[in-house]
Amino acid sequence: WVDPPTTYGIEYKVEGDSLITNIIDFFTDDADDLFTVAAEGKILGQFKSGDKIDFVSLLGKGVSSLTITDIDPAPGKTLANFNFQPLFNTKTANLQAISFDKSDSKSIPEPGSVFSLLAFGIMGVASRLFAKR
Repeated sequence: WVDPPTTYGIEYKVEGDSLITNIIDFFTDDADDLFTVAAEGKILGQFKSGDKIDFVSLLGKGVSSLTITDIDPAPGKTLANFNFQPLFNTKTANLQAISFDKSDSKSIPEPGSVFSLLAFGIMGVASRLFAKR
């Protein structure tokens, strides 16, 4: 079991060549018992205590890092206890857990917004080139 306390989210990173292939159980005292899991730059969905995740089935491979957010401390508490039980593709693995609060969180941009910004940038460069001619 891995169980760092948090106010909002935790980023997990596997050191070395090991990968997390599954999460076989979650347990939390989260206020609403719902939290969001993201891996490989994709939001995998909302989960609750007792749920399981098979990264190989969902993504075609294990993951070297994942982020769990939307963890809410129970009323009257400043921290939420968050536990999960990972399975790795190796017999031993080192897992680093970094707890962060909501002000530290990094949003994952939607692919459409990234492509839109890229398109506007290209149009801006093209219009400047054609304006010089």
